[in-house]
Amino acid sequence: MVRDLLPPPMSWSELERFVEELEADATLRRALKHCRSRKELILAARRLGYRITRMDLQRDQ
Repeated sequence: MVRDLLPPPMSWSELERFVEELEADATLRRALKHCRSRKELILAARRLGYRITRMDLQRDQ
Protein backbone atom coordinates (compact mmCIF):
# COMPACT_ATOMS: atom_id res chain seq x y z
CA MET A 1 0.00 0.00 0.00
CA VAL A 2 1.11 3.54 -0.71
CA ARG A 3 0.10 4.57 2.79
CA ASP A 4 2.76 2.23 4.18
CA LEU A 5 5.46 4.15 2.30
CA LEU A 6 4.55 7.53 3.76
CA PRO A 7 6.50 8.88 6.75
CA PRO A 8 4.74 9.31 10.08
CA PRO A 9 2.52 12.41 9.90
CA MET A 10 4.48 14.37 12.49
CA SER A 11 7.92 13.80 10.96
CA TRP A 12 7.84 16.60 8.34
CA SER A 13 6.96 19.23 10.94
CA GLU A 14 9.67 17.72 13.14
CA LEU A 15 12.20 18.21 10.35
CA GLU A 16 11.15 21.83 10.00
CA ARG A 17 11.49 22.34 13.76
CA PHE A 18 14.86 20.56 13.72
CA VAL A 19 16.23 22.82 10.96
CA GLU A 20 14.94 25.99 12.65
CA GLU A 21 16.55 25.02 15.94
CA LEU A 22 19.81 24.06 14.22
CA GLU A 23 19.96 27.47 12.57
CA ALA A 24 19.43 29.19 15.91
CA ASP A 25 21.57 27.02 18.22
CA ALA A 26 25.33 26.69 17.79
CA THR A 27 25.50 24.09 20.56
CA LEU A 28 23.07 21.87 18.69
CA ARG A 29 25.09 22.29 15.47
CA ARG A 30 28.26 21.25 17.32
CA ALA A 31 26.48 18.20 18.73
CA LEU A 32 25.70 17.04 15.19
CA LYS A 33 29.01 18.02 13.59
CA HIS A 34 30.33 14.45 13.89
CA CYS A 35 27.59 13.04 11.64
CA ARG A 36 29.03 11.77 8.37
CA SER A 37 25.93 10.26 6.78
CA ARG A 38 22.18 10.74 6.67
CA LYS A 39 21.76 7.70 8.85
CA GLU A 40 24.04 9.12 11.53
CA LEU A 41 22.24 12.47 11.34
CA ILE A 42 18.82 10.86 11.74
CA LEU A 43 19.97 8.73 14.67
CA ALA A 44 21.58 11.71 16.40
CA ALA A 45 18.48 13.84 15.84
CA ARG A 46 16.29 11.09 17.27
CA ARG A 47 18.50 10.86 20.35
CA LEU A 48 17.94 14.59 20.78
CA GLY A 49 14.18 14.11 20.60
CA TYR A 50 13.40 14.95 16.96
CA ARG A 51 11.21 12.45 15.13
CA ILE A 52 12.60 12.76 11.60
CA THR A 53 12.87 10.12 8.90
CA ARG A 54 15.05 9.32 5.91
CA MET A 55 12.10 10.20 3.68
CA ASP A 56 11.94 13.69 5.21
CA LEU A 57 15.54 14.32 4.21
CA GLN A 58 14.93 12.97 0.71
CA ARG A 59 11.85 15.14 0.22
CA ASP A 60 13.73 18.18 1.45
CA GLN A 61 16.44 17.90 -1.22
